Amino acid sequence: MRVTSPILLSFCLLAFAPDRLLAQEYLTKDGQLAKKLKVVQLQGGFAGFTGVQFTVAQDGSWTSERVFNQKITPKDKGKLSKKDLAKLGALLEKYDLAKLPAKSGKQPGANPHTITLEFGDKKASLVGQRPPKLDPKDPKGTVDSRFAGIWEGVVGLLMPPPKEKTNVKVTARVAQEPKVHRGLPYAEPKNERQMLDVYSPTEGKNHPVVVWIHGGGWRQGDKSKVHNKPKAFVDKGFVLVAINYRFVPKVTVKQIAEDVAKAIRWSHDHAKDYGGDPNTIIVMGHSAGAQLAALVCTDDRYLKAEKLPLSIIKGCVPVDGDTYDVPMQIKTVEEKRAKSYRMTFGDEKSQIDLSSVTHVAKGKNIPPFLILHVADHPETKAQSQRLVKVLQAAGISATAYPAEGKNHTTINNDLGLADDRPTQEMFAFLERVSKK
Repeated sequence: MRVTSPILLSFCLLAFAPDRLLAQEYLTKDGQLAKKLKVVQLQGGFAGFTGVQFTVAQDGSWTSERVFNQKITPKDKGKLSKKDLAKLGALLEKYDLAKLPAKSGKQPGANPHTITLEFGDKKASLVGQRPPKLDPKDPKGTVDSRFAGIWEGVVGLLMPPPKEKTNVKVTARVAQEPKVHRGLPYAEPKNERQMLDVYSPTEGKNHPVVVWIHGGGWRQGDKSKVHNKPKAFVDKGFVLVAINYRFVPKVTVKQIAEDVAKAIRWSHDHAKDYGGDPNTIIVMGHSAGAQLAALVCTDDRYLKAEKLPLSIIKGCVPVDGDTYDVPMQIKTVEEKRAKSYRMTFGDEKSQIDLSSVTHVAKGKNIPPFLILHVADHPETKAQSQRLVKVLQAAGISATAYPAEGKNHTTINNDLGLADDRPTQEMFAFLERVSKK
């Protein structure tokens, strides 16, 4: 599991914690945990709940397990040294686990993120739309920050970052703040769901243009949820276009794909206004956005309807999608979720037509693909491998990259962080495909 910079901050604070901080309620006199500790992180989504749980026995023996809906699969195991057990005791004392509320946070409308902490019979949980963040200025100031501190500290102790350095080179450019242009309509009549935001470098021209399609189960989401992407892309010399689109059930998935094509058309027509190259466009998207990106980059009817050739698309990067082959996904999942997919994609004929694997063929100028997916998510892994196999059979460059230590949320939220391996793979790919 990759450890982000807040985790390192928490880990470093623990490393220098004096012995006097250790609380007897968390450690026994001989330096063992007073009770068993369990820490669980779950993320809800269209595909169900996915996450990881860590269990630490009193003697420091620990296990990590992957959670997918009701299925729990072992991942790793180990044993903490007495020194690390002392750090764990200091961690629980520092963030005052015993006084965390049993239930906190606000249940979102969809895709809840939950952290649950259990220490003996003490149980505390936090729910929200996204993972809590550790406040470096006041780590113990809020309940959210205390939950984040315990989660990140436990991960830092059990799954420290690898010592070896990556061999993936990413070309650095001079960092700059993006020029931001928000709420630009790409269709008429003007409406909120058919608008886009542009993040562009402050100078230069003929920059490659990345069109980003958000996720949300084809029913929710917003172009503003771009997290670390704008600065990361602009720093690398790209123009980033983040788009909105209309939602099911007011429109069909086919009409949503038509929205995406219209946004690409707008990006092509206005690229030069923002320093971009109209003929060097990369299409990317997460979750539902991954399905839409792959579909528009393989079924050339969408861009043809906008009088654009598929050849202007130089690369496609779908991120953790589960519906590149919709009928395959429906056959894979339990009936409740299968019914939800049928409601979204329609009858079997429509399901096939909205599957990117259906439209892959030689001689269509289908661009190279880099498909990012959570390494141990069985559905997005299988779908990614399925699409790669079909693309490669047609002679199209395609790679699936399994992102270790990620879940469906973090693979998206972390995209753009300098030390993030999927980000490094992505920029290496983008540099190759965007060269003149």
